[in-house]
Amino acid sequence: MDGAASAEALRTPYARAKDGLEPFYSSGATDPHAASMALPIFGPLHENIGALVLSGPSMRLTADYAKAIRSIFIEVADDLTRSLGGKSFGEEKVAHRAPAVDEAV
Repeated sequence: MDGAASAEALRTPYARAKDGLEPFYSSGATDPHAASMALPIFGPLHENIGALVLSGPSMRLTADYAKAIRSIFIEVADDLTRSLGGKSFGEEKVAHRAPAVDEAV
């Protein structure tokens, strides 16, 4: 795999993500005019089952823009992970979230 944001997300184990994780960002990694941001998506056994990736032209998906949408991107990746039975990124630090599927009563 290369240094693109998606590849970084796919290489990320749950042990690294469980305490919270910032979105990966890359620009020009596979195409000089493309940028992307990504976060890993985990299943109920803490397995990395894929990545949530947003890609676009590097002139629009800049590092500053990626920082500006960071919170919503993390929230969407978190929701997707939870909907697939995984636990939130940094769940211990996020008190307002509903319990993960395996923790529900």
